[in-house]
Amino acid sequence: MYRLNGFDYSAPYYYMVTLKKREGLAPFSVNQEGVIVETPITKALIKTILDFHKTWFVIEPIRPFVVMPDHIHLLIKLADIEKRGNLGRVVYQLMKALSSAYWRTEPPVAKHTSVGLEAGSVRPIFEREWHDWIIKRRGQLDAFIKYIRENPARHYRRQAKRDFFRVVPGVRFLGREWFAYGNLELLEAPFIEPFRCSRSIVEGSSEWLAVKERA
Repeated sequence: MYRLNGFDYSAPYYYMVTLKKREGLAPFSVNQEGVIVETPITKALIKTILDFHKTWFVIEPIRPFVVMPDHIHLLIKLADIEKRGNLGRVVYQLMKALSSAYWRTEPPVAKHTSVGLEAGSVRPIFEREWHDWIIKRRGQLDAFIKYIRENPARHYRRQAKRDFFRVVPGVRFLGREWFAYGNLELLEAPFIEPFRCSRSIVEGSSEWLAVKERA
């Protein structure tokens, strides 16, 4: 995780935090409505997130958040109190709590002893490195709230229409080579032509004449 040099991570801002699930764990599913399919594990993880502020009073309730097939997005707001918490410590404690909830709920047949862990310790379900974004403006906050809420639906569209999101390297178009995303057939459509447009009123146009008449 890359931290912003010199920044006080106990400052009472909102932070967009992303936790990446470790490989080898079964992914969660997203249905056609763009909603995570509810399982005992997802319910346990969601309850842990909803209740986390009750133990760690240095943060406000975590809202919104979303549990995705291979990661979790959360908006964490550090409380503006005299004895402030540190984002790094809060996140690592949250990851421990989520790992505990996961292994308490995972069917016994899937559990196994992890080599190198002390007795009573819990095998992490998230990568140690995580990502955060410091949110200082209202516009950023609104954008991240929208992003989190729409994440499952966006994920389902990507899975349902993979050709529209696949990487297409070395595309030849208009005499140049491009690195693109999407369906190559769209570029080969016969009706595609370059054009220029303007939002300004052009002298002599019907809009220009209407303005002149009103004047």
